[in-house]
Amino acid sequence: MHYAENLVQEHVKVALTQGQFDALVSILFNVGPGAKGEKDGIIFLASGRSSTLLRKLNAGDYAGAADEFRKWCHGAGNTLLEGLVTRRARERALFLGDANFMAAA
Repeated sequence: MHYAENLVQEHVKVALTQGQFDALVSILFNVGPGAKGEKDGIIFLASGRSSTLLRKLNAGDYAGAADEFRKWCHGAGNTLLEGLVTRRARERALFLGDANFMAAA
């Protein structure tokens, strides 16, 4: 996960709690950073812009950034995957400091 950790440290410009850092590393490791002209990700969009999650976070909108976790629950063909819904709910809860994040769904 060092790759994901390094990307979070490089691109996030605001202070993070350990839970926020861990949640961002988890979603970034799973979704990927994205790439201009190729695919949307947690750091970059295919358009070349920063992702909405990253823009909100770096603007200090922690709650808005947390809400973006819910958008990354689809697999190939834009199919909603229940396993990803659960995973994102747990990552979001960890990001928000919920001590019961493993039970979140």
